[in-house]
Amino acid sequence: MIQTLAAYRETRYPVVEEDFLRGSLADWDNRFAEISRFLQGRLREAVASAARVQDEEMVACANISISLPLTSIHTGKPMLLVDFYDEAWFYGRPFYRYRIPADLFFSRWRTFTCQAEDEAYYQRRTLRKTMIRTLYAATLERLVFLLACRMKSWLADIDREELLKGLVIKVPFYLSLGMYYDAQKPVYAVLPTVDLVATEEKDLSLHHFDRKIYRQHVLERKDLQLSRFTACLFEPATLRELDLRDAVFQDCRFHHVDFSSVKLAGSIWRNCTFADCTFTQVTASSADEDEIYAQPLWENCLFQGVHMQQCDWRGCVLMDCVNDGVKFSDCQLADSGWLSFGR
Repeated sequence: MIQTLAAYRETRYPVVEEDFLRGSLADWDNRFAEISRFLQGRLREAVASAARVQDEEMVACANISISLPLTSIHTGKPMLLVDFYDEAWFYGRPFYRYRIPADLFFSRWRTFTCQAEDEAYYQRRTLRKTMIRTLYAATLERLVFLLACRMKSWLADIDREELLKGLVIKVPFYLSLGMYYDAQKPVYAVLPTVDLVATEEKDLSLHHFDRKIYRQHVLERKDLQLSRFTACLFEPATLRELDLRDAVFQDCRFHHVDFSSVKLAGSIWRNCTFADCTFTQVTASSADEDEIYAQPLWENCLFQGVHMQQCDWRGCVLMDCVNDGVKFSDCQLADSGWLSFGR
């Protein structure tokens, strides 16, 4: 029988907490489409309301901050606060605030607290429920971290112009999520346009590249996490040592492209064509101490004469893709949609 909070924290609580977090993550993934529609719809409502406030106050928006007030959890009415800030970003002083009911993300919370406070596992005389509840704040921080990681995927399909329609923004503009304002994780941005080839900048995360042509170019050693490529052409090109985790490629074409030592965890590829391409030592691994990534997704893509060698494709998802000649050499394909493409 556990008698102290320290012993409880080391033995019982980690088991209950891990079960809660893993279960919550699994629930969200199982309801992916539903959550995406819900969040995108609510954000559109929030933006429309903020735009009406702008008409009166004449203020531009530089940041949309989504946070989770702990008090809403403890009162049994979880909610996300969507705060619209101007360029000054004075915490707690948004020019508009919108509330999103968050019950969808906390369906396991009540069960979790009941399990954590189950008196069958500890001595009530020396360990009180109120003492156990002091551990909940850290658990909620972990849960919000998972929310932010998944938010990237839930909003991946949203149209930037449609989402921000009517809202006057100040570039750079960020949409971020976290429990506290100073612990926000950017999940979306509108940044100044950059030339991917000419720039010497290495950190190009969260940038957008629309209808660009990359011909006879070598793109290497750049951080392009959460970047978006729309209707771009790579022909021919070399993509070497790029960080494309959580990047989104929509309606892009890749002809005679060499992908080498590229990180693709969490990336999304829709309606893309790959012809005479080579993938070498490309990884879809999502292992990272500071981040959690969804599995890479290829949807409605065409692969013609593609050779993949020494790649880690474990867990990758393919939907409605066409195989017109894909060859694998020494690749890891466990639990991967690539298995259906043959070896």
